[in-house]
Amino acid sequence: MASTWSKIEDYKFINDFGQLDDTKYVEGIYVGYRYFNSAGVKPLYPFGFGQSYTNFEIKKISFINKKNDQILIKVSVKNIGKYKGKEVIQIYVSPSQENQDKPYQTLVAFKKTDELNPEQESLNILSFKLSDVARYDEKNAYYILDKGKYIVRVGNSSENTKVFGYITLDEDIIIEQLKNIDGKPDFEDYKPEIKYNDDLRGLEKIELSKSNFRSRIVKYDYKFKVHEKISNLFDDELSRICVANFREKGEVYIDKVVGEAGETTTKVESLKKYFTMVDGPAGLRINKKFGIDENGSFRLCENLLEDYMHDFYTEEQLKDVDNLENNKDRKGEIHYQFATALPSATSLAQSFNVDFVEKCGDLVGEEMDIYNVHLWLAPALNIHRNILCGRNFEYYSEDPLISGKMAAAMTRGVQSHKNRATTIKHYACNNQEFNRKNNNSILSERALREIYLKGFRIAIEESSPFALMTSYNLINGIHSSQNKQLLIDVLRSEWRYDGLIMSDWISSYYTANKVSKYPAQNSLDNIRGGNNLHMGGGKDDYLLLINSLKEGKLARDDLLQYASKVYETIELVNN
Repeated sequence: MASTWSKIEDYKFINDFGQLDDTKYVEGIYVGYRYFNSAGVKPLYPFGFGQSYTNFEIKKISFINKKNDQILIKVSVKNIGKYKGKEVIQIYVSPSQENQDKPYQTLVAFKKTDELNPEQESLNILSFKLSDVARYDEKNAYYILDKGKYIVRVGNSSENTKVFGYITLDEDIIIEQLKNIDGKPDFEDYKPEIKYNDDLRGLEKIELSKSNFRSRIVKYDYKFKVHEKISNLFDDELSRICVANFREKGEVYIDKVVGEAGETTTKVESLKKYFTMVDGPAGLRINKKFGIDENGSFRLCENLLEDYMHDFYTEEQLKDVDNLENNKDRKGEIHYQFATALPSATSLAQSFNVDFVEKCGDLVGEEMDIYNVHLWLAPALNIHRNILCGRNFEYYSEDPLISGKMAAAMTRGVQSHKNRATTIKHYACNNQEFNRKNNNSILSERALREIYLKGFRIAIEESSPFALMTSYNLINGIHSSQNKQLLIDVLRSEWRYDGLIMSDWISSYYTANKVSKYPAQNSLDNIRGGNNLHMGGGKDDYLLLINSLKEGKLARDDLLQYASKVYETIELVNN
């Protein structure tokens, strides 16, 4: 299990979910197993739990400090049952409870074993850095390891571990000096009373000191490149580059994969190239049936759900479905195309097997080659904050380590193919579907950094995805798509992310819920806030940029910087 499952009454914060306007993340960092373990609530099925036809025994071989703050653990896993099978080794750290509260334990490493026959034994090596469990101190804007004991637990679920040893620090150690992200909730985060009952006498101890760690002071100095080839373009051309390609009335698309979610502009004459995007999450989401006539390919259905149901519609329903504005008079040969249906992200995470997930990414990349798709709008790695979220299947886990590792593996698989890339999403806190375009996620900076941003950082550092998509929702009153602190300070300066940033599919000022108290996103604020590409967009979004340039609300230099990032990505996937 990549998320905890329990009785509905066991979820203390079940009601802090699904509100129209404001969703308060009162639980703070105590999400999923972090809550259940810390509060002493026993779930029905704990995080990491799994069943098998056989049983395994995990034994410690060694527990050493390899280098700097890296801890190396060797374990043997023996199949002590009657049938062959695989086991998942999980390592947790219970941090020092000095100073600020911390969860009872945090997952720091995991590994899926090879298939073992009865009585067969395997040696497995896992490692982690102690700095991975540093807490974020909001007052001082840094990640810090508090002095004290850090207990290392190894087992096969969050409820079934043994203490393998512990690590000691004789002083507080600052890991990373940052600057704060604005926005403070009007509540204090939940803090459980955490109790340890471990007898550490006779257990192996590793002593670390300040010399084992490398502290970093972040410089907020990211510089955008301006590409000479587009520096002399007209304002309207730069505006088109920063908005998705959109159809004028009566215009048809020729020779594109049918079912694509979008593409960059084809209407700037000097720009001979563009890139195409197809949605996920479980493989390429394309129309299986389409028509071809003298004008090229065309859809039979307006959206993919209708496509899947096409064969089951009545004749009356088909009239409504097939009579699209641009396609109603088009007749042509019917063609079919197919893509592999992968398991959902949650199912993939439940394999705890990053090698397998990377192979799935390789398969997606191969099919992107076939259909000449440049960017896959996946994987999505939002946190399973609430077990009731209707989009959880598209996300990996309640744990940021699992989420980040799985997204990184999928990205490596896809990007092993030349000119093919992923778009990790939705950055960040896209944790409910109700009024998702105008709902405000209210949370502490500590929860934001330790839980909801951490997986994205892992994915970026371990796989360098070409693109990232922001989310619909607001975070502490500002849409994520127009939050300069999240997009420029965190992504660009702290994480040194150099890829493309795009919005989720938005038409400026549109909201599905007319009574929402928060304004909808728009192309102007997205571009000013650090988004390079406004998707899916339309003519009104393009005109908003043009008019804003004329009125002095948008600087040409800013537009040129962000258009350069789009141009850079176009060149990158077409080289």
